[in-house]
Amino acid sequence: MVISKEKLKYYQEWETPPKLFELLDSIYHFDFDLAANEDNAKCKNFFTRKEDALRQNWSGLGNLFCNPPHAPSIQTDFVNKAYYESLKSTAGVICLLILLTSCTILELNIYFMIRIFCLWKRKY
Repeated sequence: MVISKEKLKYYQEWETPPKLFELLDSIYHFDFDLAANEDNAKCKNFFTRKEDALRQNWSGLGNLFCNPPHAPSIQTDFVNKAYYESLKSTAGVICLLILLTSCTILELNIYFMIRIFCLWKRKY
């Protein structure tokens, strides 16, 4: 299946549905959104694409929310970064991921996660 550039851009900039974020925030009390823009940031504090969360130090930012761009290679980079940053800090990192059966992310550092929530149908 070929995905058009327009559709691919949609998936890269996909905004977290407000109800889903509110549910997760009621549990984890997020302080920082790691992958946002001025229009879709879910927290008062956030990194934009220009600030590049993957190049930042996440220590001391509090509880972290991340809905990274959904290209498998970028998601892999965010999962790896979340893993290594979690070793330096006690703050939690919650990532929303689209997992495809062909995605190598399942073979990487996802094993460090304590809880995995699967949303099989988009209800938010």
